[in-house]
Amino acid sequence: MNFLTWGAATAFSGAWLVGAGFYQRSQFGAAILFVLLGAGALVIAMRRGGWSRGSIAVAIAGIASLHLLLVPIVFRLSAHVHALQAPALPIAASLELLGVDAWRDQATLHVQAASHLVPVLVSTESLALVPVVALVLTGIALLALARQLTVRGAVLIAGLTAAYVVLRMVGLLLVVLHGEDILNLEERPVGETPVALLVRPFWQWITTAPLALLLARAVPLRLAAPAPRSRREPLVAAAARGVSYLAAGALIAAGLLYLPVGQAKSGRVVVDELHSREWATASRTLDTEWFGRESVYNLATTVELLRERYRVTVNESRRYDDAGLADVDVLIVKPPTTAFEPEEIEAIERWVAAGGGLFLIGDHTDLLGMMSNLNELADRFGFRFNLDASNRLEDGQFVVHEPVPWLVHPVLRGVDSLTFMTSCTLDVPLDAEPVLVAGNTFSDPLDYRSFSFFGNVRPDLSDAFGVHVLGAGFRVGAGRVLAFSDSTLLSTFAITQEKRPEFLLQSVEYLNRTQADSALPEALLWTGLGLLALAWLTRAARARGGLVQHLPLVLGGALAGAVWATAASRIDIPEPREVPASRIAFVLDRGQAELPPALVELRSASYQAFDTFYVWCQRLGLVPRQRTLDEALDEALDDEVMVLINPDVPFSRAEVRAVHRWVDAGGRLIVMDTVLNARSTANELLSSFGMRLTYEVRSFGGGEGDGPAVTPVARFDGGAPVLLGPDANVLVRQQPVGAGRVYCVADSIVFSRVGMGQQTADERTADVAANHASHFALFRHVLDLGAASDAEGTR
Repeated sequence: MNFLTWGAATAFSGAWLVGAGFYQRSQFGAAILFVLLGAGALVIAMRRGGWSRGSIAVAIAGIASLHLLLVPIVFRLSAHVHALQAPALPIAASLELLGVDAWRDQATLHVQAASHLVPVLVSTESLALVPVVALVLTGIALLALARQLTVRGAVLIAGLTAAYVVLRMVGLLLVVLHGEDILNLEERPVGETPVALLVRPFWQWITTAPLALLLARAVPLRLAAPAPRSRREPLVAAAARGVSYLAAGALIAAGLLYLPVGQAKSGRVVVDELHSREWATASRTLDTEWFGRESVYNLATTVELLRERYRVTVNESRRYDDAGLADVDVLIVKPPTTAFEPEEIEAIERWVAAGGGLFLIGDHTDLLGMMSNLNELADRFGFRFNLDASNRLEDGQFVVHEPVPWLVHPVLRGVDSLTFMTSCTLDVPLDAEPVLVAGNTFSDPLDYRSFSFFGNVRPDLSDAFGVHVLGAGFRVGAGRVLAFSDSTLLSTFAITQEKRPEFLLQSVEYLNRTQADSALPEALLWTGLGLLALAWLTRAARARGGLVQHLPLVLGGALAGAVWATAASRIDIPEPREVPASRIAFVLDRGQAELPPALVELRSASYQAFDTFYVWCQRLGLVPRQRTLDEALDEALDDEVMVLINPDVPFSRAEVRAVHRWVDAGGRLIVMDTVLNARSTANELLSSFGMRLTYEVRSFGGGEGDGPAVTPVARFDGGAPVLLGPDANVLVRQQPVGAGRVYCVADSIVFSRVGMGQQTADERTADVAANHASHFALFRHVLDLGAASDAEGTR
């Protein structure tokens, strides 16, 4: 039974690792399996100890509740604490005793491998403190439940755990560094490298499991049934105590999480261009004449989005002082390439304390001294942008932040996920408001010796991995500061994708409010703590298992309090509505079309990449958005144009009728297809509008060795010609339907990366320029923007 109970603790620690998303994407199925294994082991141990079914259920619920309560706490704490200097010294000494050359530089060990020194960061993650904490806390809770916890036992658990953590790290380093070329692992999957022993959840769990065996031998844990009660507690008293635990949990959670929104200001926003002329300009609007990298790697669309709701000025010449800042409600500072003067920093600090809202936007590089300059401002408010790049731990790809529904900061209202594009991490104090805290990440220190500022996008032994802060809020006097670590997300080529416009607008709205001077959070917290102490210290409560057995009630109240606090913190902030109306909805869940990031190599065929086509809509002053088909048909979103590219998913009759009604009411539908789309379902929609698109393959002359050259020719049924293609054949036809119109594009490849090139290309060939002109002519025609509408108008 002793080994069963410590085995149950080990199973619960596994649930932490796979379910909370510390080191990989959350796997709730595996987490539930671990919980069931742990609960099953406890049931067997308690039945052998003579526990009743009711007592077993309450005890197991209490243990499970303890873990549910502590996982988010440990998740947040581990985002703030990575490097640990104290354990590094005994680990280095142990390696020396074993004949391995090692020396310590603060929290970094430099260990001699086959032919070089390997830096190894001693951190909460490499020491596997997450599963260790889960294991030890479960054991302590079970000891308390069985009334076997003593001071001697607690000291013994602490000492054995500390020794095991050090010896485990020493043993893993010997395995990792033995006979391996640790510096040349770029071509191997992370899971096949020795680094996996430190970063993979499975290996973390396996290598901490022996600690349970050690504790089982040193600290026996037998779950004997509690002594029978001499008399039954009155029902009213039991109910009152239960309500007290519920209320205490709700009040404590509400006090910790409630963020008073404050009073709205007048919405005068200034975007700093004075200190950032050489990076991501905000002063020039995207148009049909400006091309190249700078035309899309800027904040032009971000400024236009903000102007739909606020009075926005781009400051290109005026230094910041008290007089100039008096007329500013929100100041947005993008990565500054020139330093702020000391007088400017002092003026901004005074302005924030008096009620200003400061939005500091970082990046993953210190190119031109950007992050060093930004940190001169950030230091005044107690945080820093780290000189690193963060990527997903499991594969080096983009970090995806998915907030917990009942712990959503006001900035993330309506933002169900946010994909980063290689941000830096933030070093913030524990009392900062956690806006964006992502697990499953690693921090790659900035290294200008490499070819790219992105580092090697692979975890190394010297990297900090696990949970990192990527966005945080700070309350300073009557004002607020918001720190965000990825300026690329706000660039013209990226801002309109996912829920990024909502994130942008919610961030500025949050800063466009003065900090409320409210004592309510402290009052709620202290009232809850007092009520919890009162309920816990009663004689009846102590006789019935104390707080451990009542944790389900406390946690249930805490969840209710968290839901209330999250809602109350956002109640005065407007809904994240479309501003301006989307106008163009790209439906990407029904066809072979992708919107890859402009600065990332393609993983699919170029004819399926339509990112340039998507972003170029902004050159006409339009706002494209990604939608599902159901979202595109939602009248509340007010989309004027729907774009379906290479559809290959069947449409139901109800969907066809819904699309028809949408067009008949005034919508504009663009259906694009290609002969390469072997499973095309385009005609399922087009036929309902009296149109059809087929392809005929024709032969032209004789080829040399490979037979005759062939090319597909599109055949339209229905509709009138609108645009000609590169081969002088009709590229686009239209069909009026009620108050709307349907457009059919015969060759979508013309508008893919094959035809339009990359967004960042500085040079345009004649063919690419012609396809750009066709793009502009198409949307001008669709939206009646004044371009020629005859078939010869663009060729």
